[in-house]
Amino acid sequence: MNRPYIFCHMMTSLDGKIMGKYMETPVSFALQSAKVKDGGSVWLRYLVKGKE
Repeated sequence: MNRPYIFCHMMTSLDGKIMGKYMETPVSFALQSAKVKDGGSVWLRYLVKGKE
């Protein structure tokens, strides 16, 4: 039986804050566009924003 693989790509800040300038770096944009390059059949994106 073939089972699906699950990969979790997560971005966290070093200072523990939810939002910050790290979300605007080239690496951040590359991770956000990974779904286009991946070619997989399923993509789930969950964005958490909160008050600091």
